[in-house]
Amino acid sequence: MFQLAQAAIRSRFLIKQMVVRDIQSQFKGSVLGLGWVMIGPLLMLGVYTLVFNGFFRLRWPGGESLGTLGFALHVYIGFIVFSFFSDLITKSPSLILNQSNLVTKVVFPLKVIPLTSVLASGFTLMVMMAILFLFAGLIHQVHLTWLLTPLVVGSLVMLVLGLVFWFSALGVYLRDLKQANALVASLFMFLSPVFYPVSAVPERWQDVYMLNPLAQHMEMLRDLVVYGEMLSLKAFGLTALVSLLVLMSGVWVFDKLRRGFADVL
Repeated sequence: MFQLAQAAIRSRFLIKQMVVRDIQSQFKGSVLGLGWVMIGPLLMLGVYTLVFNGFFRLRWPGGESLGTLGFALHVYIGFIVFSFFSDLITKSPSLILNQSNLVTKVVFPLKVIPLTSVLASGFTLMVMMAILFLFAGLIHQVHLTWLLTPLVVGSLVMLVLGLVFWFSALGVYLRDLKQANALVASLFMFLSPVFYPVSAVPERWQDVYMLNPLAQHMEMLRDLVVYGEMLSLKAFGLTALVSLLVLMSGVWVFDKLRRGFADVL
């Protein structure tokens, strides 16, 4: 982890340039440009509000005080976590493969590639969080617990960054990983409480279900943003510890496997 921090500090200018290039390349040639970063989340939030509030009149268990718009708010929080995870997990196996010209450059710090990808997606994550706070403030009220959301987001970023290190390294050797990750990401949409509450899961399976770190992050964000409840130190501590272990193991695996990247590519 110390080496990762050193690499990030030493290559901070390079990382900044690559993040900006990555973000701009996503919208290159489009009329609205970076406006799509806001349009996408706003459109999704609008659709959730229309469907769950206008069509189905659904209410989230325990969130009756929020009215029908509360269902859209809960779903949007789940979507924020899932979309950040899904986007990076799906493209991570191809990160090194798509930058094969950099692998042969001995002086190029390869750890920058996974870091850049996560930071670029983190820009969209920040925009989605800003829209979340605006929407929650309009339909409900502002809670002081919102100040703790960076802790949960930081834990989520550590978790996903660790997975990106894992899969970007393994993807060089296992070319089927891209298709497998896309399938796994689709499955996690239904195995995580995005569109339904944890209480909908049979009680005997809930402990097993909550081993899913995405579910933990979704529920913690809902507690902070929607209900104004403080974080459980035990739940957050265990979740953050898992995220840290995933990150540490991912960096270790990346360092071990990078020695053969040039030979395979």
